[in-house]
Amino acid sequence: MIALWWSLLAGAAPCDLAAPPDAPFGVRVRADRVLVVVELWADGAPNGWVDSVLRVLEARSLSGVVVVSTGPLDAARTAVLARAAAGPHEVGVRLQPDEVPRDVLARVSGLRAKIKPLRQVAGKLVTVYADIGSRASEAMLGRAGFHVLMHTAGPPTAQPRLAGHLQGQPPINLVVLAGEYEGPCGAQPEVGAFTPRAADRAAEVIQRAQLTPVAPIVRVALGGTRASTSDAAVLGRWLDEVVTPGGARVVLPNQARVSLLPRIRRGRTEVAEDDLDAGGRVISFDDAQAAARSLTRVPLLPRALPGGLSPAEAFYAFALIAEAPEPPTSVRIGALRGPFTESTSGIGDGVFLPASDVRNTARSLLAALPDEVPAALPVGDTLLTATELLIALAGVVRGEDPVQVTPISVPEPNQAGLGWGEASLP
Repeated sequence: MIALWWSLLAGAAPCDLAAPPDAPFGVRVRADRVLVVVELWADGAPNGWVDSVLRVLEARSLSGVVVVSTGPLDAARTAVLARAAAGPHEVGVRLQPDEVPRDVLARVSGLRAKIKPLRQVAGKLVTVYADIGSRASEAMLGRAGFHVLMHTAGPPTAQPRLAGHLQGQPPINLVVLAGEYEGPCGAQPEVGAFTPRAADRAAEVIQRAQLTPVAPIVRVALGGTRASTSDAAVLGRWLDEVVTPGGARVVLPNQARVSLLPRIRRGRTEVAEDDLDAGGRVISFDDAQAAARSLTRVPLLPRALPGGLSPAEAFYAFALIAEAPEPPTSVRIGALRGPFTESTSGIGDGVFLPASDVRNTARSLLAALPDEVPAALPVGDTLLTATELLIALAGVVRGEDPVQVTPISVPEPNQAGLGWGEASLP
C-alpha cells in the first residue's frame, strides 16, 4: 500500500518534504531486522554542520559516515576529516564516474594516489560511494582497498550482496544499495534539509526493508549542500522517537559488512547473536606455537602438525592469534576446509613480509571467513598461495618480524583440499 501511495504521488506531485523542524513524525516503524547507516555528505556543508550532527550521534552512543569527495584538502575539509576520525565514525569516499576503474585491466594506483591525502588525515578508508557499473569495477575497487561499496545508481533495494572479485581476492567485500526509495523524491536517500517529512520518507523505507529476505540495510543521508541548522535536532528527535523504539539499529558500513556477510553467503534471514562467536575445538596458544615452529622452512606441508592439528585447523588458529592485539591463551576455531585448488606461487625463492601486513590479511579474512581457505590471498602487495599464507601466519605466531616465506608443496596437489584436512564443528 505504501509503495502504491508513493507511485500515485510520483505522477501527480513534485517532491515536497518541507515541514517545520518541530512537526510531529507521521511514520513509526517496527523493524528489528533492519540496519541503518546514517550518512553526512560533507561537501558544501556550512561550517559546524558536520560537528553538530556528529554530536547528536555521539550523545546516543551512535556513529555515522562522513562522506567526502577526492581532491585537494583545504583547511575546512581537513578539519572535517580530523573531526570524523577523532570519534567513533567512518569516512566514506565519494568517486566521480571517471574515477571508477571500469575493467580488470585498469590500474588502481592512480585512485590510490587520489585518496592518499584523505587517508593521511582520516586513517583507513574502507567505504566508497560511486556509480559502480559492473562486477569488474567492484573487483578493482576492492583491489584499491575498499570493502563496502555503496552503489549510488543501483536498483532501489535494501538487499546487499557480495561484490565481484578476481581470482586471489577473498570474497569479503559487500555492495550496498540505498533501500527502497521511490516516488516523487526519487531513488536516492539524500533529498535536502532533514525535515520531519524527510524523516518520514526514510521511516517508510526502513519499514519496507523489514520484509527484505536477507540482511536488509537502509541508508539515511543528510546532505551538506542543502543543509539546515535544524538538521541535527530533527535527526536526534527522530532517532529517539522512531528509530530506536522501532528496533532498527544504526551501524557503520563496515560493522554491517562483518555482521551480514555470513548470512548473505548462507542465504539466511536470521542469525543468532552468538553465531559469529560460535566455534568448535579450543586450541591452546602453546599448541599453536608448537605447530608454528614445526613449519619453519619446510619444503612439504605435513598432513598432521604437533598437537594433533590438521593444516586447516592450524590455519584457523594462526589467523585468530595473528589478528589478536595480544597473544591469547587459547582460541576457539570454527569450520574450515582446505583450499579447493592449488594456486601458482609467485614468490620465487622466497620473500620477507612485515608482520603487520600478515596481521591485516588475517583480520580481513576473519571478518568474513568463507567455507574453505581461498587459493591465494594478497599480503600487502604480495600475492601468496594459501600454503604460503599458512607459513606466513606461522611466522607471526612464532613472533617473527619480518616474516620469511619460502615456497612449499602440498601433500595432494590434485585433490580438493590439497591434503590440508579440515576444521569442523562438534
